[in-house]
Amino acid sequence: MGSGILLFSSCLKDTGPVQDYSTSPPVISFQTNGQGANAANVTVPSGSSQTSPSVDSVELSLGVAKLYLSTPVQVSVSAQQATLDAFNAANGTNFTLLPAADYAIQNSGTETIPAGKNIESFGVSFYGASIDPTQSYALPLTITGATGGGSVVASNLNQFVLIITVQ
Repeated sequence: MGSGILLFSSCLKDTGPVQDYSTSPPVISFQTNGQGANAANVTVPSGSSQTSPSVDSVELSLGVAKLYLSTPVQVSVSAQQATLDAFNAANGTNFTLLPAADYAIQNSGTETIPAGKNIESFGVSFYGASIDPTQSYALPLTITGATGGGSVVASNLNQFVLIITVQ
């Protein structure tokens, strides 16, 4: 019996489950809470206007195999009805797309993650004075593209919905 234990307890070289990500492309996504959340509540003051907007910050994340990239990455973000439709269907909600006149995405939706950085914030301005507080509005943001450093857009973290509450 002792020889059986010795026979089956010999050392084996463990080769897994080690993954080599050194050749993986840089991946662009929304920075979330680490739990895969794809939505956040935003409170907009009812008195905010185009001259004095309420600004909320959204973060983009650049995942790379090494610490950071030596080149900047330009990311395009836009509001898309299809993103909101998918969110509503998945969550049993009935949010309406916030009218374009009630918000502005910084730099018209084009943001640059500078070389040497992995997270970049951009602002979304809300004009609460013109938002109807009786409606259930949301702003569905989608990363529509990324250029620079061979980056690709994450297919599972490229959508983020801001749920609007006017106070």
